[in-house]
Amino acid sequence: MPLETTDVIINYLSTTTTRTGLRVRASLIEKVYDKGIRIDDETMAMLNIEKDNTLPRWNYTIRPQTPHLDDNMTLIDQMC
Repeated sequence: MPLETTDVIINYLSTTTTRTGLRVRASLIEKVYDKGIRIDDETMAMLNIEKDNTLPRWNYTIRPQTPHLDDNMTLIDQMC
């Protein structure tokens, strides 16, 4: 079945499963995004990006930032 329309693509993705039981949720976001927006090197360095071994330019995970704590502050102190 050719992937000719967004409805066909979303249906195809939504019915995808793996042998281990992973299910995929897919939806269409119709917002138009600006092209060519660049992020400076300092901001990119702050992101916690973990690249996958397979196609690392396309497959990656952005993990939450680890909380930065002052030398005298614990995580519990920061949460209170």
